This record gives sequence, structure tokens and C-alpha cells, in this order.
Amino acid sequence: MSSDVGRVPWPYTISGDRLLEEQLGGDGPSAGITVGVVLTAAEAFDVDPTDLPTLNDRVDPDAIDELVVDADPPDGVRLGVAVSFPDGTVIVGDDGRMSVVGTDLDAAPLEGHLFQHDWVSPEPLSTSLADAIATVTDREAEQVYEQLSTAFDVDALDRVLKPRGDGSLREGGRMVLSIDGYEVTVDAGGRIGIESTLAPLKRAGSTILVVGDVPERIVERASATLLGDPAVNRRALFGFYGRNASSADRRLEIAGFPAEQSVVLDGGEATRSATAATQRPLDTGPPVERIGDDFESLCDAMTDRIASFDDGVDAADVRVCVDTIEPVVAGDGPDDVVDVLEPFCAAVRDASAITHVVLQRASDDRAVRSLEPLFDAVIELRPGNGSPEQRWRLPETGYDTGWFALGR
Repeated sequence: MSSDVGRVPWPYTISGDRLLEEQLGGDGPSAGITVGVVLTAAEAFDVDPTDLPTLNDRVDPDAIDELVVDADPPDGVRLGVAVSFPDGTVIVGDDGRMSVVGTDLDAAPLEGHLFQHDWVSPEPLSTSLADAIATVTDREAEQVYEQLSTAFDVDALDRVLKPRGDGSLREGGRMVLSIDGYEVTVDAGGRIGIESTLAPLKRAGSTILVVGDVPERIVERASATLLGDPAVNRRALFGFYGRNASSADRRLEIAGFPAEQSVVLDGGEATRSATAATQRPLDTGPPVERIGDDFESLCDAMTDRIASFDDGVDAADVRVCVDTIEPVVAGDGPDDVVDVLEPFCAAVRDASAITHVVLQRASDDRAVRSLEPLFDAVIELRPGNGSPEQRWRLPETGYDTGWFALGR
């Protein structure tokens, strides 16, 4: 689990506030993985370790030790083991970090494409996993298996949730895997759920940083794409700081998004001057509301407006755009921008909304690097050869999509 407080921590498929975080070999438990699980649970739930349910009823303790110690996953691949207790769940990451959430695993259904591993079959779990992942991702099962076996001890992986020696199923344990843009969950019953990494991020609410030294027209296309399907009962909220209202008009037109389901909050002198220079008829486009001149006032107003979308709109159908933070970064520096954006991003997630923030700078710019820890995903834009392209990066898992067409 990442130590960055800004973004949604992995595993994305296990929601809930982090109650406690420990690092094996650091300030946390140091007597081994499984002992660390028990001590971390006891500390988080304020109980004596001997009063906790037996760990072996939930997972194979030796297998967890071997799996974490020998893990060497590349970028884009993460693995964790979740152990459920009466008051919450301890998650062990492949990096030795442990976190605790107040979530009951049994109450969290598996999502996406569903498969079933047969524990009685001689086929190990790793083979079933490779077959299931290959089916969903349209890859060769042998290739997926090689990827798993290179990153992890597959013998330990096969045993973590395997039934006990008497054949009885374990209860209260799950294995979670992130692999090349997909989230995989395995429960003790052998059920496997696979979904796109973006799916749980959408459910939880997420923030996206859009970067790239590109013309405004490319930013507008990318922004229109992030508004989503106009057929769904969505709301679009634009917070402009250095843009004029006509930019929202163009994005809505590209997306086919109804203007009556949108609103523009206009903040900053730069925006006001640009708007005055290119005024449009008052009866066209979404309504424009003037906000104070400072960026913090704009973020506060957006937070209030997000909270007001309660007219039958599902939380994930509130789409928010903040464009552009360039004047604030240039004037105040990235550290001051982080101080303003951090509570705003937290409010967005609390409301389960989906927000993208635009900064038209190269991905290796210092300001971009300073802001990245606040965001769940980073979209980099470039003009491409005749057609704009995008590349998505997920900092929490290290996944990088590579370049592909922007669309729209």
C-alpha cells in the first residue's frame, strides 16, 4: 500500500478507510508476516492477540510468508492477501506493508467476469488464474502463467487459500492481484472475479491529472472523453481558472453532452478577462457562475456544488473538470497548489465523483511530479502522428497503458 495519502490506496477492490498501516522491517511488526498480521489486527481492534480467531482457519500462514518474502513483481503487477477478522480486515501487500480497513470481506461481492476454481481438481490455482486472466484480457494462458511465476512463488500462491488438510474450506481470506490494468480477486471458495482496474476506481470516486504540452483543442477532446456516456443521467461541473466558458461549450458538443446538465464555475481574473473578450449569447451553453478571484475559492465552490447534486444522480455520474491549474502553479508554486487540491480531492472521493484536473506541462516537469501523489491516475497527452494520443498511468500499481488513440 502506498504511503501517499492523496490517492485511493490499492487494493482498489477492498474499500474502506485505512484504520492503521504498518511496515514490516520498519516501525511495524518484525517477527514475520503471519505474526505481523496477528499483531497488527490486535493493535487495530484493541484486543489481545490470543482472543483473535485462528489465522490458519483463514489462510495458510506459511504460504503467506513465502509469497511475500519471494515476491518480485514488475511495474503493473501487485499482489496482496486479505485476512478478515470480526472487526475488519488486515491486508498484506507484496511489499511487506500491512493496512487495516473496517470492511467485512464477506459483504463485498466479487465483481466483473466470474470464474470458479475447483479445489478438488489436480489443476493448481495458478493455472486457473492464468486461464481466467487470459480469457478476459485476450492473451495466451501460458504467457500469463509465466508472468505470474516470474513475479511470485506460484507454489505459495497455490496454497494461500487452499482448503485445510481435512478438506474443509477456509473462511475469511482473499487474494487480490492487479495485473496490467485488471483487478483479480480470489476467495476461499475458489471463486475468481476479474474487472478493469478503472471499474473500482469509478465506484470509489477518483481523481485524474491530465498533463502534456499540447494545444487546448487536444485538452478539450480528452476532457470530453472523460465526461462519459451522455445517455446516462450525468452532471458535468466545470471549474475554470484561466479558461473561458466557450471551452465548456466545445467539450459538451464533442461529447454530445446536454448543456442543461452542466454548469461552469468561473474563477480567477484570467478567466474573467478571457470570457469578456469572447462573450457568447446568454441563452447558449451551460450557465456560468462567477466565483472569487483566488483558486481556493473556486475549489471551495466546486466542493459545495458537488455535494448539491442529489437529484437522483448516482455519485459516479458526477463528472468534474478543473482547468487549468497552470496560473496557480506558475504563480504560487506546486506546494501551495497541493495544499489547496488535497482537501478538494478528498471531498471528491467522499462524494464518489470523478474529477480530472488539467496542467499542460510535460510529464517529467517538476510540478507534475509534485502533484502526482494526489491523483489516482495520470493521463499524458501528445499530438501523435496525425492524430492525438493518450497514455494512462496508475501510480499506485505502476501500470502504464502505453500510447493509444485519444478518440472523439
